[in-house]
Amino acid sequence: MPQELNLYDFEVTGATRRETRLIDTTTEDIPELQVLPPKLHSGKTYETLVLKERGKGDIFINYGEGFVPSKDRYDWQSTESFPLGCVMESDRIAEDVEDNTAGVQSAWDRRRSNQMKNVWEKTGDQIYKGRREGDPKGFFGFADVANPNKIDALKSEWNEIDNFVAGDFPGGAANNLTKIYLLVVAPGPEGDHQGLATTWGGNKMLTLDEKHKTSKLDGNGNPYPIWRQFLWGHMGLQVDTEWDVVEIVNVPTHQLEKGGFGTGGAKFHIDNVISRALETYPTAINPNWIWMHHKAHSASRRSRQIINQPGQAGNAHQPTADGQFARNFSVYDPEDEALPILKSRIMPTYNGILS
Repeated sequence: MPQELNLYDFEVTGATRRETRLIDTTTEDIPELQVLPPKLHSGKTYETLVLKERGKGDIFINYGEGFVPSKDRYDWQSTESFPLGCVMESDRIAEDVEDNTAGVQSAWDRRRSNQMKNVWEKTGDQIYKGRREGDPKGFFGFADVANPNKIDALKSEWNEIDNFVAGDFPGGAANNLTKIYLLVVAPGPEGDHQGLATTWGGNKMLTLDEKHKTSKLDGNGNPYPIWRQFLWGHMGLQVDTEWDVVEIVNVPTHQLEKGGFGTGGAKFHIDNVISRALETYPTAINPNWIWMHHKAHSASRRSRQIINQPGQAGNAHQPTADGQFARNFSVYDPEDEALPILKSRIMPTYNGILS
């Protein structure tokens, strides 16, 4: 019988522990898929009622006057999940030979693990690139979000991007640029908001079909025996409001110094840019994750200068636990509220300044 798989807590209904470990090892390099909670829904799409504008009528009146009614504005927002999956195949004759050493099952596991890892890598890539930059058959991602809160890191930090010379960028050109995302991630599959989540149609996440024997034609049209197994699901990305994804563009993945890289000029401080992005949020909304390229994270640590004690500066001192960002990063305060950082190895980088 086909098995329904839960990617996030690695529980497998009716499956063996071997299959549970397999899924675990193929997702450990894609933390994005483990941070975003799953939301199951029936069918291919579901509708969410989103408050777009709260009524703000006058509350003070003169004696003898009536109250002016205020109106709230709601919009229905549609989220769609799209089909994805893969087919896993292996030459049964070749596995008979491998059975003398590692065994048929372990050889199959290796092949299946590589196929599934390809699925997760492309899924993670789609989260960032969406249909605009990624696969047009896939689900909508960060790149598709209309983002009025976007911040240009180079303009924000140095207030100019046109006066750079080749020496300002390692490698000689305006390359090695990436993005940073401040995100409102939903609190979990049972949370009310509200926030980012992966969506799964058909009220289930993944279906793993039975491994079965069949045949396949070679290039000359001649059959040979194979093992075959299908994996499929229907996945999307829930984005409730414009504040769920605040994008910082033109973030260097290497430490930059104004006037030429490595020449002792003014350093580019990624922490400064993140702080400015945090200032754009309304009081009632707070991001709960920062996602950045792992090289940009290393650059931010190298550029960081904080005050360890009054009047004493120190370089590259981590003000919070590694992998977190303190809102008040310039002064070490263990009580300071910190945001967890996801250090991504699949986040895209770009050649050239992003508009």
